[in-house]
Amino acid sequence: NDITNKDLPYIPDLTANLGVIVQPSSQYSLTFQYRYIGKRTREADDLRGKSDNSQTVDITATFFNLIFNGITARAGVKNLFDSDVISPSSIDTYPDDYPRPGRQYWLELNYQF
Repeated sequence: NDITNKDLPYIPDLTANLGVIVQPSSQYSLTFQYRYIGKRTREADDLRGKSDNSQTVDITATFFNLIFNGITARAGVKNLFDSDVISPSSIDTYPDDYPRPGRQYWLELNYQF
């Protein structure tokens, strides 16, 4: 904030995303995503300190034309290392911050005709 010379509440000091897609064959691909969210300050009257930073890694495998043409299968893991991720809350709503999900597995099957 240019007026107060203080950080804006709930805005991370740094956010970074890095994604890599590897396709060694026309039949499948692997995707890796890294996400970093830096520490976030709170409102001026909130005595809790900055929220911790968080880092997550997601992976996805995609298989094209799995059984026959048009079928695509995708499977993945979000938050592969089961990192603790929180979203800061204002003091008058939820004093312990909002916990985000831990490791999650997912599967998708798609048929295009």
